[in-house]
Amino acid sequence: DAQNAFAEKECKLFTLSDYAHLLQVAEQRNTLTKDEAETLVLWRQDPKNWGI
Repeated sequence: DAQNAFAEKECKLFTLSDYAHLLQVAEQRNTLTKDEAETLVLWRQDPKNWGI
């Protein structure tokens, strides 16, 4: 993952936002519906094994 890749290169990683806030803003701007945002939350829990 990104944190490990940055750590291996001895480079500090600073994020400007996070997934939860990006989804929240997308909902507020009507880019995503509430159902779509909830689906993305479920996907993020286990993306490799996710399915509808």
